Amino acid sequence: MNYLSRSFFGAFIALTGLLIPLASLSAQGVPPSQKPIVYVIPIRDEIEPTMEYLVRRGVKEALDQKAMALILHMETNGGRVDCTEKIIQALQNFKPQDQTYTLIDKKAISAGAFISAATRHIYMTSGSVIGAAAPVMAAPGQGPQLLPASYEEKITSAIRAMVRSSAEMNGHRPEVFDAMVDRNQGLKIGGKEIIPAGKLLTLTTNEAEQKLGGKTLLSSGTVPNLQALARQIGGGEVQIVTLEATGFEKVARFITMISPFLLTAGMALGYLEFKTPGFGVFGISAALCFLIYFLGHYVAGLSGYEPVLIFFAGVMLLAIEVYFFPGLLIPSITGILLILFAFAFSKIDFYPGQQPFPQWNQFQAPLAQTIYSILGGFILMMMIGKFIPTRWITKKLEEATVGGASIPVKSGIEIGSVGIATTVLRPSGTAEFSGEFRDVVSTGVMIEVGRRIRVLSIDAFRIVVEPIEEEV
Repeated sequence: MNYLSRSFFGAFIALTGLLIPLASLSAQGVPPSQKPIVYVIPIRDEIEPTMEYLVRRGVKEALDQKAMALILHMETNGGRVDCTEKIIQALQNFKPQDQTYTLIDKKAISAGAFISAATRHIYMTSGSVIGAAAPVMAAPGQGPQLLPASYEEKITSAIRAMVRSSAEMNGHRPEVFDAMVDRNQGLKIGGKEIIPAGKLLTLTTNEAEQKLGGKTLLSSGTVPNLQALARQIGGGEVQIVTLEATGFEKVARFITMISPFLLTAGMALGYLEFKTPGFGVFGISAALCFLIYFLGHYVAGLSGYEPVLIFFAGVMLLAIEVYFFPGLLIPSITGILLILFAFAFSKIDFYPGQQPFPQWNQFQAPLAQTIYSILGGFILMMMIGKFIPTRWITKKLEEATVGGASIPVKSGIEIGSVGIATTVLRPSGTAEFSGEFRDVVSTGVMIEVGRRIRVLSIDAFRIVVEPIEEEV
């Protein structure tokens, strides 16, 4: 393994190490304590992918810290339905589920009302409101707009089903949320009309906690602030731990959006690294693409650092095959499978206490996405192999550095030239041709030091050689 190739692997190890301490930050969020912990996730501003990542991370941290209860501290005008659905799914992973709370501090409008239905208890501060959850369409630069009638009916039906399911699961009145979503429903309970058909339901603090039919309409009670609710849940010695947004959630949103490109680019750059012995920029760039890919999924709350370690193990098996046991196949096949698994594994949402390995239904979509990205990488590699040699970059790669001296690739060496291996070729190494020391690569077989070799092919990236059979 030449100097720059060693630099490539060293850089990869160093970059991998950056994720391990980062992954431990969540577990170190609070010092060990005998006090009961109430974990608080702030739900502020718009419900969009950044909030989805924040809630997912918060639920996992609450489980890691063995919090006795989870509180959503909410003040929002709503947001995207797809993100709301994923937030609801994340909240369902907190155990015990009957210790999930929403504190509406001023407002929970639209998607905020949906999310509230996913917790077992809903509390409000004085002067707060909840409701008005009809779906609208966000047009760029024009603000919210009403949906077309036919499309609105379809979307409303789907949202009603989602919210009803959450409400029923958590002991809320489903008909209350129906009236918030569908203006045609209206709401009557025990002969009392809460709101007529044709209007969307929005409840104030007093309206939400009124009792009808032996049960409150929606709210479990009114509290002055978050601290009062936490003490009501865990007693006077309760420890309140609030999730802090790191700012990396927005970065993670962008990274997960471009993750297929990162995989494709990483594969293509890795291909160029192996095609250019002694030139390490491509390898380091490939490592950066892969590490950014894993970092994005970690910050998005989808994975820990385990996929990085699995990926690194796969890379090391490939290196063992290439440099120590060429032609053995078992290390390389195992390494490729580990790398494929690591890419897909990083997309799977795991929570503390779940089974350590994903179920097939969890694995299908991430695996399909990974395969598509890898196929894109192969297509890009074929294009590189076909077109790059005729491009300007070829001229930049026509020189390989050996021992600090730059020697042009197109020198006196040609196909059929005979030389001697000066290092073990596993399959790459160094050889001497009439006094010139060159980086070469074998056809896949290991060639020992001092063995005579013959040049099979030369291009802008490498010199391929084969051993010469000694005559007896």
